[in-house]
Amino acid sequence: MFTALSEPDSVDPAALQRLIETTFKQDFDGLREYAEADGRWAPATEFLGAADGAGWALLRAMCDSEWRLRPTAASVLLHPFMKGAGIV
Repeated sequence: MFTALSEPDSVDPAALQRLIETTFKQDFDGLREYAEADGRWAPATEFLGAADGAGWALLRAMCDSEWRLRPTAASVLLHPFMKGAGIV
């Protein structure tokens, strides 16, 4: 989702995963600040910011280093971001 909404060739899924896991070490507040400063990622950051930043919260949960704590598909569909962004 993030890479699809960003300017073409500005970030790929593998680079985004490295940013999350290695550079920011799961610091999603830092990642959000970094991403929002890059104009090429503006559509993606605006999308994640919908519903009072619920997209960032969902992304954080989905990338939890403890896989057992990650949301199920059913709970993702019930997440406020999905309703706030008009996805479901």
